[in-house]
Amino acid sequence: MLLDADYFAADATHSSKKFRRRFRMNKDLFMKIVFDVREYDNYFMIKQDFYRFCRAVIAVFGKDYLRAPRTDDTARILKHNATVGFPRMLGSINCMHWGRKNCTFSWQGVYKGHTGTNNDINVLLRSPIFSRQAEGQASTVNFEFEVNGHAYNKGYYLVDGIYPTYTTFVNTISAPASKMDAYFVKCQEAAHKYVERAFGVLQQRFAVVRYPALTWCESQMGEVMNACMIMHNMITESERNEPVHDDQPFDYQGPLAEVEHVPPRI
Repeated sequence: MLLDADYFAADATHSSKKFRRRFRMNKDLFMKIVFDVREYDNYFMIKQDFYRFCRAVIAVFGKDYLRAPRTDDTARILKHNATVGFPRMLGSINCMHWGRKNCTFSWQGVYKGHTGTNNDINVLLRSPIFSRQAEGQASTVNFEFEVNGHAYNKGYYLVDGIYPTYTTFVNTISAPASKMDAYFVKCQEAAHKYVERAFGVLQQRFAVVRYPALTWCESQMGEVMNACMIMHNMITESERNEPVHDDQPFDYQGPLAEVEHVPPRI
């Protein structure tokens, strides 16, 4: 087969960088996923089934790559965020909307004159991101820091103007009145864009989550998204251990991702 000769043979036609651009990951990681999924479910030895593949990826790799951050993960995140000027920052929060082409609820709304929506606030309220803190299982990492004479003992997240004023959210300043405020706005918005870039990378790697979902089943959408996030985390870990220096885009990556709402202008 031409595909095998081009990418998988011992003397493959294309280089490892070309393999990564075509398959979004290095060859060793690609083959690991192939072998581990086949070992878990021998159905894939002779047939293909996309949704069954997603379920297999979740079953095999989910416990390691779809889990809450451990103490060492949190410490690494805090160390990185301190280098961009936000010590004790856990990350940024935003909402990526993945449309559904055949959404029966939306069709129902068309005939009734209204449609349902999961905007950023509704998604946040349904998210388990603060469940551990609510249950008294917060991270053991030391978050203690002081700002303007006030002591804090929890990490925080950067958000934009659409989110509520939680104590763990650091919002931008809508009307900066001084050079110091303007500088903070510039730094906060630059750091907050990391999460939007992460959404963009996810959608550039996996075309299935770049366009409206074609499935009729909501649970299948969850399986697809979880499988993509698992493989994304596997790629990130692989390239953290063995950095890839390649400024060329992925093949067939399509348009860049866009967030659903537009943050307020300063």
